[in-house]
Amino acid sequence: AKLYGEYAIFGVPGLTLTGGAFYTGKQYTDEANDNTIPSFTTFDLGGRYRMALGDERALTLRANLSNLTDEEYFDMFEAYGALTYGAPRSVTASAKYRF
Repeated sequence: AKLYGEYAIFGVPGLTLTGGAFYTGKQYTDEANDNTIPSFTTFDLGGRYRMALGDERALTLRANLSNLTDEEYFDMFEAYGALTYGAPRSVTASAKYRF
């Protein structure tokens, strides 16, 4: 299950805050369904700021914090049926320029 939302800050044109919760239920790791990995929930927070730079140009800056609580979990890599460690807390940032 995933719940994700965005909120535009009307007092600051171009600023949007984002956030989400992501739940994965328990998963079976073998064909006989004898072994499982437990369920887990992760949370993300982020934001973006879009500013106009002339008539047609725009710059969008983004930042995101994934796995806010640094949840430790296992995940199934479906393509190979392999267990992997879940991604730790991480921060990403990007800039996009439209011209």
